[in-house]
Amino acid sequence: MKRVYIVTSGAYSDYSIVAACSTKELAERLQAVVDDCNEVEPYTVDADRDMQALERLEAGYICLMVDMKRDGDSQVWPWREAWINGEPLHLQACSRNKHPWYRLAGFVWAYSEAHAAKIANEKRAQLIAANEWPEGVL
Repeated sequence: MKRVYIVTSGAYSDYSIVAACSTKELAERLQAVVDDCNEVEPYTVDADRDMQALERLEAGYICLMVDMKRDGDSQVWPWREAWINGEPLHLQACSRNKHPWYRLAGFVWAYSEAHAAKIANEKRAQLIAANEWPEGVL
């Protein structure tokens, strides 16, 4: 995979890209001589993850976050960038006031919120059937 190194400046609404360099060394040299350069951020060009996301988006899928309890109660909401920073659907151990519980959480590619809930519910049923979701907790 080809990588580029982005030299950035500013923060929040003042954030901008100063330059894109082919090597980390060039980016660091530029960062050293240009005022107000904050970071050198590596990026993979045409990463597999990004190309898969492009194909799914072009096919009409949307990226949705799902949070589902063992009993099937769920929340689903759109998060366009979840495929960049989020985790795929997985069983997650949680704790509240020292009481452990589990939830199925993460992003899924689906055509609608109802479709995302269906995908998560199928995963929930598989985990329960395989005895991989502990009982006695939410």
